[in-house]
Amino acid sequence: MKTTLKSKIAASIMIMGLGLTGAVNASVALPAGSTVFNTGDALETTLGSFTLVDSMSTVFTALNPTSFSGVLDSWVLSGNTDNPLGGLSFVYRLSNDQSSNDALHRLALNGFSGLQVEAGYLSGGLSPTGGATNIGLTPTLVDRGIAPGDNAGFSFLAGTISGLTFESLNPGEISRYLVMYTNSSMYSTSIASVIDGSVASAATFAPIPEPETYAMMLAGMGLMAFVARRRASKNVS
Repeated sequence: MKTTLKSKIAASIMIMGLGLTGAVNASVALPAGSTVFNTGDALETTLGSFTLVDSMSTVFTALNPTSFSGVLDSWVLSGNTDNPLGGLSFVYRLSNDQSSNDALHRLALNGFSGLQVEAGYLSGGLSPTGGATNIGLTPTLVDRGIAPGDNAGFSFLAGTISGLTFESLNPGEISRYLVMYTNSSMYSTSIASVIDGSVASAATFAPIPEPETYAMMLAGMGLMAFVARRRASKNVS
């Protein structure tokens, strides 16, 4: 299992040509259709000062084909001085219960359509609850789906990247604080997916695109439909 994951990660790095380096507060841009591998400090970031807007803690359980359970903690922050995009910041932390039968491999989130997003994990400063940030498992990578980029997530895959060894989130372990910086000024409740051999759903928070963003997305979809109709008309004639 680990050899297969390691090979896939290495192949992906070679294909995408990623050689990322960074420093503290070096969150990375996450445009639609992108994958960023953790090659050291590329994803390390901090929160600076902020105002805690909302928080929740959700228990999740999956039964088939492998049983696992845990907790997803979520926070929404405003006025975050280290958010380069000027909007709300979303912080997540994933826990795998000691009683779970298997490791966790991914936290999948949604609600990022049409938004600017930067991602990282806390490596210094304070957490949303004021505690230390120097414990927890670092993610192997963070990625975002193709345009409009609604889906994004952090993966915990066993393997080696740039000489660094990563592990899955094993039973009894907790992740680092995972951060999504956005340019959105609004948020709502949403559903995240925790993935291994099966999927468990957990309530969380997600950003809401601004009204003008929705308008641009609808206009773009209308233009694509118009072009498709024109092409179909030409093919018929």
